[in-house]
Amino acid sequence: YSLYYAPPEILSHNKYNKACDIWSMGVITYILLCGYPPFYAAHRGMIGTHNMKSKIKAGKYEFPKAEWNKISSEAKSVVQKMLIVDPSARVTIDWILQCPWLVGTVPETSIDISPMFDFENYEQTRIEIVAANDAQRRLVDDDDDDSNINISTYESSRVLKRAAKREQKRATENGDPPLSQIDERETIAFF
Repeated sequence: YSLYYAPPEILSHNKYNKACDIWSMGVITYILLCGYPPFYAAHRGMIGTHNMKSKIKAGKYEFPKAEWNKISSEAKSVVQKMLIVDPSARVTIDWILQCPWLVGTVPETSIDISPMFDFENYEQTRIEIVAANDAQRRLVDDDDDDSNINISTYESSRVLKRAAKREQKRATENGDPPLSQIDERETIAFF
């Protein structure tokens, strides 16, 4: 399961039924309305995972005014009814399919998608991806199975540089901003 969408009953190792899908739909609806998940951890790693699980089990989330003041009370109500911790108290799919907000009998909800394009944490994410790839490369290096292919750091950097140069050429030809840049030291910077 993906922790972001996991309902409390799964995290608590309780029996579960179709109500767990309603919870996941509530999380997805929340994300679609504001651009980020209702449950997240400020810290990464084990501490962050434990903190996030605690929030999910307690059903602890908020509707921050910056994003949610433009969202209708009907939309918020649907999300709240989908994210009820007790699965037996959660709404059913039949209720959702008949709710006024979904069937369009309430005023249209304006959605601000700008938070989805917030790249503030991009650099940290890029560093984590590079570290994960490096760790995976080391695992392949340590494996004695000759059927695995290991691309050396030198070769992979050459491949990345060629790809970055191709991407820059494509961006220049199309008039788009480049997604990466290679400096005088042949270091690749991703945007």
